[in-house]
Amino acid sequence: MLLRILSLVLILAVLLPIGTFAAPAAQEERRDFRGWINSIGDSIRNIVRPSPTNSAHATSTTTPSRSSPARPSANPLLRSNNNLAAAHPLSFVPFRAAVAANSESDGDFDPATEIPSLTYLETAFGKFERKFDALPKSGEAPQLPWTSTYWPSTYDGINYRWKSPEIGSPVEKYAIAFNISSRALGNLVSKQQGIDAPWHTKQCVGDFSCASGDRCVSRRGSDVKLCVADWEGICDGWTAASIMMPEPRCAVTFNGVKFNVADLKGLMSAFFASDSGTHYYSMSMSGRCNVYNPNTDRNGYYSDPNCGDATAGMFHIFITNMLGRLQKPFAFDRETTGQVWNQPVHGYQIIKTQNLARFFAQTRLGFNYKLDPSAVKFVYVELAVKWISEVEYFDEMNLNYRDNMAALQKTLKTTSYEYVLELNAAGEIIGGGWVNASKNRQPDFMWVPTGVDKRASAFGAIKFTDLEKLWAQAVNC
Repeated sequence: MLLRILSLVLILAVLLPIGTFAAPAAQEERRDFRGWINSIGDSIRNIVRPSPTNSAHATSTTTPSRSSPARPSANPLLRSNNNLAAAHPLSFVPFRAAVAANSESDGDFDPATEIPSLTYLETAFGKFERKFDALPKSGEAPQLPWTSTYWPSTYDGINYRWKSPEIGSPVEKYAIAFNISSRALGNLVSKQQGIDAPWHTKQCVGDFSCASGDRCVSRRGSDVKLCVADWEGICDGWTAASIMMPEPRCAVTFNGVKFNVADLKGLMSAFFASDSGTHYYSMSMSGRCNVYNPNTDRNGYYSDPNCGDATAGMFHIFITNMLGRLQKPFAFDRETTGQVWNQPVHGYQIIKTQNLARFFAQTRLGFNYKLDPSAVKFVYVELAVKWISEVEYFDEMNLNYRDNMAALQKTLKTTSYEYVLELNAAGEIIGGGWVNASKNRQPDFMWVPTGVDKRASAFGAIKFTDLEKLWAQAVNC
């Protein structure tokens, strides 16, 4: 029986490319068909050697080399954001861990994350358009978010004396200007956003004694060295602040203390990133992936529920409505796996679209991918996302990016994503999957900063009202 199936596969592989499937867009479709033939071969091998699971996503035997479960769950900088629910119970949508796959179709939106999030967004911004042909092909925010460093935890956040060892840090400058204890404030900042954070528990003598990607660091004046991940920081605070606040243009002086642009950006970023509920946002899709090396299924997709649940359909609905229809910037985590790299998104452009027959949509997505049974049309999309990168050196933040095009160009980034959308008979997007280079490279989650509590203070000391006064001078100078 097996030999007869293999013979049939070989005959089809030879005859069909020169027959029915050699019509318009022949080369593209033939490649798709050969991919389908290969997937049949995979299925035949599974008949001989059955998969260890009955689910549509068979987990591989690969073991993640580093998942570090304790750190993400305890770390407010790593975007668990449970504190925000307490601060804004009416404005924050809690998200449960996403299910591994919908029972009806992999292409459907996730009922645990995407559906409640979309409902919340529509409550805040109005009904979202879901018809593919009615959605704009491009969009741009009217105000460009500004760049900053993410104030790495390895530098102890905004305790870092970025200008020189002799010039005070943003924390020290604020403490002097507003007559509070710089030592006490510095300790609070370090415990929330720096080296003394409670999830940094491993002591060390050098980088070699830390996990890969971690650094062995100590606070200024301390002999205690701890392992800290070099990607940790307040990128969420910078991203939110850059979306909601205009860029400061010049240094300002208050009570004899000079605040450079970098100082102001650091203080405002720390305020937005603090755990006192000073800002809130809504995730648009999926849960955060806490796994550094997720397992994959037979189609090559991540099988971990929070690493592979961001549907391309919701991504397209979100970005085309937020930027195309509403011209509102937002944030996304551009790293699919364990690390979190929040970046401000300010625009998008659809590069290419192509209608696909159901058969070839199936081929692109993988033979085991479950298409939505109510989908009647399939569209391949390549879309470029425009986002702002962080700067590597702190002194670059003193440049006026709105007026210095050379400096600005270094921070303008573009990432292209490829996916297949599933449409129903009304032309509405009901699902979709990532393909080609975008498979397992999609945004981990997306979110929108929607407000700030002007009565709040970060670390119990840095008041938004104080920062707002400094900001107004720096913006209007």
